Amino acid sequence: MINGITAFDPGASIGLHRHNCEESVMVLDGEAIAEIDGVRHRLGANDTTWIPANVPHRFINASDSQPMRIFWIYASIDATRTMIATGEERAIDAEHTSSAGAA
Repeated sequence: MINGITAFDPGASIGLHRHNCEESVMVLDGEAIAEIDGVRHRLGANDTTWIPANVPHRFINASDSQPMRIFWIYASIDATRTMIATGEERAIDAEHTSSAGAA
């Protein structure tokens, strides 16, 4: 497993992407919108998601004035992120070696 915490500035989001393994995300602070397989879900602190492998998703900070933090867990140490718009794929551990990324 790989896990970590990512902070989103007000209004920030990550592009639509998928992973090669299951992922769970818990909102620690703030309000989020989890877009999972085209459906948007409004989440608050302590709300948790489970996303199956290869399902397109993204997280959006629902506030334009407050930060949002999420705690993420990937079910594999070999987790990858594939951006839907470009097809670019990167290993999750490589993304987080030098700087924080998003789930």
